[in-house]
Parts: sequence; C-alpha cells; structure tokens
Amino acid sequence: MKRMEEFINEFLVVKGEDINHAKNCRKFLDYIDFIGKADDPSSITKTDLVDSIGYSKSKDSIKAVNTMVSYLESIKSLYLHLNDTYGTVNLFDAIGNYRKFKEEITEKYSLEGAKEREYLPAEVIIDLLKYFDNELNAENNDNNFQIIKLFVKITLIAPAKRQVIANIRINDFSEDFRILKINGFFVDIPNALRRDLKYAIGLKTEQISMDTKLFEYLYDKTFKDEIFNKPLADVLKAIGYLSKDIPTYSVEEIMNSSIRLIVAANLSCPETDGKCCPQIAGHGVKKNRLCFN
Repeated sequence: MKRMEEFINEFLVVKGEDINHAKNCRKFLDYIDFIGKADDPSSITKTDLVDSIGYSKSKDSIKAVNTMVSYLESIKSLYLHLNDTYGTVNLFDAIGNYRKFKEEITEKYSLEGAKEREYLPAEVIIDLLKYFDNELNAENNDNNFQIIKLFVKITLIAPAKRQVIANIRINDFSEDFRILKINGFFVDIPNALRRDLKYAIGLKTEQISMDTKLFEYLYDKTFKDEIFNKPLADVLKAIGYLSKDIPTYSVEEIMNSSIRLIVAANLSCPETDGKCCPQIAGHGVKKNRLCFN
C-alpha cells in the first residue's frame, strides 16, 4: 500500500468512514497515483490539486461547482489532519485567497452552476467553538475575542445578517438572557452562551440600559459593522484554518454555516452523519424553539 493511501485510510477512520470524504479522497488518490506521487506525498503541490480537479472532470466525476467545493473541503480536511498528526505541510497554506482560488478553478474548467454560497465546514465550526471554550480562553478578557465569540455563538443559534446581529439590543433578550427575540422569532439561549453574555457584560463598567446595543456597548472604539471581520480571521488563523496572510474574513459565512447545519440536522443529512450536530450542541448550538411573535 502506498503512503498516501495509508494516510487517507487513517484519516477516514478518524472521520468515521464519512461517505463524502471517502469518495473525494479516493478521487484525489486516483490522480496522485496516476502522476506517480502516491508514495511521495511531500512532493504534491497546489498545481497537482488543481490538476486533480481537471482529471476528475475528464472522468465526469466533477462537473459542477458544488461538487468541486465538496471535493476541496474533503482534501482540506485531510491536510488539516495530516498537519495536526504528522506536522505535514498543509497544501492549502499555499492558497492565499481561497475564494478566488475556487473561482479560478470554476472558470478554468467551465464547471456548471452558479458560485457556491460560502460557508465554513461543520468540523471547522466545531474547532472554532472548542477554541472559544478552551480553558486557556475561558477568561480571555480581550475585547475583540469576547466580541467575536459572542457574535459567532449568537449567529449559530439565530442565523441572521451581520447588521441584524450587530444591532441586537439588551431589551431583545428576556430576563436573565434565557431567550433572544430576533427577526420576529424567539430563540432559546443555551446555558453556555448565557454565561458568556453575562461574563462579557460584567467586564465593562459603563452604565447599560435596556435600549443599549450589545456589541456597541462591548466595543471600546467607534463601532462599525465591519469590526467583526478581522477578529474572525484571527481566530480562524488560531485554529489553523486560515492562511496567516489573510487580514479579514467575512462573518456572513457564519450565518451560511448555521443555516446549512440547521438544515442538515433536521434532514439528517449524510454530510453530518448524525455526528457533527450533537458535537456542536455540546458547545451551545442546538435545535431551537422558533416561534412567531
């Protein structure tokens, strides 16, 4: 058995024999073996990754944008695993702008379908939440850290546009932060998030009123909606998902990720295989009671 095949088999065991990962990793292995690099994984380049998509298209196994995106996410997950386990250089570190990279591939191979709606894979969301709740970060009083932690967790239970989340006021919460009213819905707040809200507000000494905007209150400087993008990029770099040379990252992708996860949970989507959503629920993301006002 060649080295890359061993790596992939090990990765699939870790991922619980995920059907989607298995299918995509086998496509990748097929091409890497074809070009004679299956026994020398360290020689695989970004160009090889791009060419593997063209190779798969020639076999009609990748024809559309969404299939290509799914393929890339699986290979990205594979390389994150190899980097964490063996310290292998992450092939995706050579990709400066991931979104532009996908658009270039789409154009190069004339893939079918509109551009995909950007989102973070479920496993990255899980890693992000674990990072927020890590003991070392539990009492991190950095202003930007507290703000992005709350923004992400609120968006995951109540997916809404950045501006809507940014404009949440104290009176949008019920007493003791048990329920949030947003976009005409009532959303249960998990206990972990309630503690986070109380902790962040407790760090401030300024007077607060029911009409006060939560994030404007927590932010020390002149508040703008765009202030979330840099802190999100910083925490994504901290968990090894984002290249260090990318200064900001769109928080709208958190909303897209939340919608995707909620749909997957309710439809028992094969992508989650019944595993991702329970893990995320452990960090305060769960199926919510949504009701009209």
